[in-house]
Amino acid sequence: MERDVLSKVCSQVYRSHPEVDGARPKVQPLGDDQVLLIFTAKAKTENGHDISHNIRVVATLSGKIIKTTTSR
Repeated sequence: MERDVLSKVCSQVYRSHPEVDGARPKVQPLGDDQVLLIFTAKAKTENGHDISHNIRVVATLSGKIIKTTTSR
């Protein structure tokens, strides 16, 4: 995936999920024209426990987001 396309997809993810703003994704190829981007962030709860937040994004090589899933 080209850098400008990757930064375009990242900015879309950062807008909808500000908790991962600035996190660099792990990029894994899925096939001929799709990639999987995995964003990870940690947050603290009110009682001090850590929560890991993962966002998985399937996107085309042209930058179109096909699917987004989140987990905590």
